[in-house]
Amino acid sequence: MELQVDSIKDYFEGIRERHRIPGLAAGLARGGTIVYGDGFGYRDREEGLAPTTETIFGVGSITKSVTALATMQLADRGVLSPEDAVREWLPEFRLPGSADADGIRIHDFLCHTSGLPSLPSRFYAQLRDIRRDPNAHRMALAFDPDEIYPIDTFEDLMELLPTLDFEMLGPPGGQFSYSNEGYGLLSAIIERASGEDYATFVQENIFDPLGMTRSGYDPDAIDAMGEVTELYVSTGEGEEKDVFAAPGWWEKKAMYGCGHMKSCVRDLLRYFEVYRLGGTVDDVAILSPEGVEAMTSPQVQIRPGLHYGYGLQVVEDHMGLTLVRHGGSDKGVAAQLALARELDVTVAVQANLTNIPVENLSLALINAAAGLDVDAAPTKPEITLSEDTLQDYVGRFRSGEGSAVSFDVKDGALVARLAGKDRPVVFHDETLATIEVGPDVQNPVQFLFDGDGALWAIHMGMRMIRKTG
Repeated sequence: MELQVDSIKDYFEGIRERHRIPGLAAGLARGGTIVYGDGFGYRDREEGLAPTTETIFGVGSITKSVTALATMQLADRGVLSPEDAVREWLPEFRLPGSADADGIRIHDFLCHTSGLPSLPSRFYAQLRDIRRDPNAHRMALAFDPDEIYPIDTFEDLMELLPTLDFEMLGPPGGQFSYSNEGYGLLSAIIERASGEDYATFVQENIFDPLGMTRSGYDPDAIDAMGEVTELYVSTGEGEEKDVFAAPGWWEKKAMYGCGHMKSCVRDLLRYFEVYRLGGTVDDVAILSPEGVEAMTSPQVQIRPGLHYGYGLQVVEDHMGLTLVRHGGSDKGVAAQLALARELDVTVAVQANLTNIPVENLSLALINAAAGLDVDAAPTKPEITLSEDTLQDYVGRFRSGEGSAVSFDVKDGALVARLAGKDRPVVFHDETLATIEVGPDVQNPVQFLFDGDGALWAIHMGMRMIRKTG
């Protein structure tokens, strides 16, 4: 089916303009061949340089799928098993107080079921770069840089965890809650199991065999490759949104496997051939079919219709299609990578500004490949709850990573106070709702009630966040 390229371009440019995104790159491959690739705006706005499918951007948490793949490669070789206890490889791994770390398996880190809540560890790990960033004072940091200290190694991370003040969400294998710490520690397990530096193992066992010549971790090595994006940060919203250049990656080597890979659209599409083809690409066995199956099959439910495998999300039904995907964000980073097996299609989108609807852009490419309108989306039911019932949803929530939201009833409707503004809440059933953040941006939220019917937590941004007031 011929792609409606003009529709794709109009949609991308519309989102880019509405959200003041300096630059985007996107690509779509069918059967492993890139049939669409384009750049929008600027990889360097000040120099007037355009992005291409070769431009290197950050990929954020797409890195987690690479870390999971490296872990499963070691499982293929019989070096480790997802059923291994984490403490078998990391005997110094401990939790605060009386919390028991013994029951946590590698499997639980791979699919975010360790019971760890959202934690601030990444701020400690990025602190050195944040302190030397001349633009840091212009950003809304979720912490005071003078009140924490830097950590630099996996061992530092393990020393930090038991000193933090937190309560586990539940026993291992129970609730899904996204954990950067879990993937940071998977990096440590990869190093101890392989006897190699994490980034070196990934280079030798994933990047090199796949011919991903414009991918890596080290900022200096990446800069030497040329055609690397500038990073941008924004403050404010709508007409008040200010987007400015903010050079300098915020690295966290103590948690490298959770989000610090850099790559380009071309390489990302090549990488996802591993999952499209069942593990063997151009006669090179990257992973066993069983390993691919484990990574791309639902291991745990995030919310109805959305599951997590190992380092990858599984969307059960997008317009009749099953999608395997992951996204990522960080300072100056937004990315999304997806596979629609029924179409034999992979798509990749990257941008140099965070907090933008990059998921919408990837879905637009999937829709175009399926012959649908680029903005096609599944319909969701909407229900109205009585004002008395809405009182059960009132509460304040704050994660260990600094995300804060509160819910109150105003004028007979539930509103979410998010990023300093009241946002409408649309209910789809008694526990599932959408926060209407703004144009093109909706935040799914799930309300969690205990056995007595009391609201105790929400699931938002893939994190389970306890009620604080």
